[in-house]
Amino acid sequence: RALGALAPAGGAAEAKGAIGALFEALGREGPVAIAAAGALGAIGSRCYDEVQAVILAQGLRGAAGPYLCRVLAACGRPADRPQLLAALKDESAVLRRAAADALGALGAAAAVTEALIFALSDESISVRAAAARALGVLRDPAAAGALAATAAEGAGGGDPVVQAAAIRALGQLGDPAALPTLRLLADAPAGVLASAALEALAQLAGAEGEPIFVRGLDHPDPEAAKAAVRALAGRRTGAALEGLRRALGHARWDVRAAAVEALGARGHEPAAAAALRERLPAEEDPLVRQALGRALRGRD
Repeated sequence: RALGALAPAGGAAEAKGAIGALFEALGREGPVAIAAAGALGAIGSRCYDEVQAVILAQGLRGAAGPYLCRVLAACGRPADRPQLLAALKDESAVLRRAAADALGALGAAAAVTEALIFALSDESISVRAAAARALGVLRDPAAAGALAATAAEGAGGGDPVVQAAAIRALGQLGDPAALPTLRLLADAPAGVLASAALEALAQLAGAEGEPIFVRGLDHPDPEAAKAAVRALAGRRTGAALEGLRRALGHARWDVRAAAVEALGARGHEPAAAAALRERLPAEEDPLVRQALGRALRGRD
């Protein structure tokens, strides 16, 4: 990490020594290799030619390959797409996943979108999820149909991790055509899917989404309930305020705490302050009481 901060301040000659040492450190794998990849990426943003020369000599193969994908992502040069696209077809699922994640950092291109859409059907769950994440980062409208199909594949035995990644990507794309799929998934029994759908709807839906968020407060999975709280938090309507007030009485302490924070963030809105004061005498959880104290501080 220190080399990554210091080496770019010097010239290319000084960076070369650090690049060689950091490249060797990639062989240690684990936290050291992750730190070395981050440092190489930082150097590559300043001395790209020197870092690229080492990567081209090594190639994206072996144990260092996934870490070098991280380096290319940090450098962010579209010229490196061909290497990553080739890695996306490698026999190693670890390398394919790293390549998919890295492609999301290099900007949208038709060939990249096409390759990532194809990767949504990869045999590896981690690769499919990485492809969905990358498509969300790239925000190419051409991926909307494939992401919607992946998000809704639960009836056919889809993996929840992949579906959730696709749902979040749909939210990032901002395509209103995804709203029907997201509304349906917001009621999914699986909390991971409902949570992702509520988060995506918070970005896409207008006032018509508020009944869905209010209904989400009753989801049996607390993570989905908290996602509903967050969706309501940024809405200054009577329905949103009433939903947050009701969430103050939720059975789960962490959902109540999220509602307290959401109401506390509404400034000095009288109705929000009144709801918080009303809850204080009845609240027994010490962490939620602390949150209430912070939210009410300065209001009295």
